[in-house]
Amino acid sequence: GEDILVGISDLASNEAGALWLQHFLGPGYRIHGVPLRPDVLHLDLALTLVRPGLAVVCPTFLPDGLPEILTGWDSIPVGEVEGKAMGANLLVVDQGTVLVDSRQDGLAMALDERGVRVIPVPFDAPAGFGGGIRCATLPLRRLPDLPLLAEQGLESG
Repeated sequence: GEDILVGISDLASNEAGALWLQHFLGPGYRIHGVPLRPDVLHLDLALTLVRPGLAVVCPTFLPDGLPEILTGWDSIPVGEVEGKAMGANLLVVDQGTVLVDSRQDGLAMALDERGVRVIPVPFDAPAGFGGGIRCATLPLRRLPDLPLLAEQGLESG
């Protein structure tokens, strides 16, 4: 919908980035900063929204807990060890299907119990370098009406 969660850890994104994103997207969207533990690089290492009402979360990576906007959601917790092995970093193909690192048996079982089709993928080598399944993908859909960075005078480099 119109609510966008942004991880705040100062490693990859911070309050200034969340403010920039709000400005860039405009008033039609609401940006929610989600504090992360200082050593957590991205939000998708701590939290993945599988479908409306269901999330996978590594609670130790979220010092303030789940964002208020997710109050009442069913959450599948992954522990510290699983979190460091990219347990919460899975790829949601659609609201009923996810790709999960094949080492995450407990997570796969919890998702399956909630009616989610789980496709296990051997993905242990990239996790050792800090990358999970979601990190290895590109967006499948882009918003065509967003202006290009160059048109905003915000080109990088």
